[in-house]
Amino acid sequence: MKRVFAVLTLGVLLAVSLAAAVENGAKAPSFSLKDLNDRTISSSKVLGKFIVVLDFMSIECTDCVAELPDFEALYEKYGQKGAVFFAIAIDSGGKDAVKPFIEEHGYKFGVLLDSEKKVAKRYDALPVPHTYVIGKDKKVYSQYEYREDLYDVVANDIETLLGN
Repeated sequence: MKRVFAVLTLGVLLAVSLAAAVENGAKAPSFSLKDLNDRTISSSKVLGKFIVVLDFMSIECTDCVAELPDFEALYEKYGQKGAVFFAIAIDSGGKDAVKPFIEEHGYKFGVLLDSEKKVAKRYDALPVPHTYVIGKDKKVYSQYEYREDLYDVVANDIETLLGN
């Protein structure tokens, strides 16, 4: 009987965790994270006001690092046109590991720290990389796991959301 109960409990937990995945069209989960300068950045300051692009990543992840030049190029093109960009680093080394890497590569997009992976789990963004495009309606418009054409697909999404 205990074994049946354990299996049923596991099944319910699995179903709940699958239901918690952030689907396209769903409201984006809120978050509050520190940036590389120890400022707290809250989603309430950007969601609903801008197109928001979140890139959950790790500097220890080869695919994540490979996408960052595209993420920077998107930031450079759309950062002054109604879109905000945050790389959300899940690295366990936190700011001490991430900040030197970002500075060494000259990236200018915002970087938020999620070492405990709490926000990544709320977004169901593991494994990384996982990129979300969120419209001004606060809903997830699109999401992508690793893509060699990240620039093209996200630029297309942003252009659509901007009405271009």
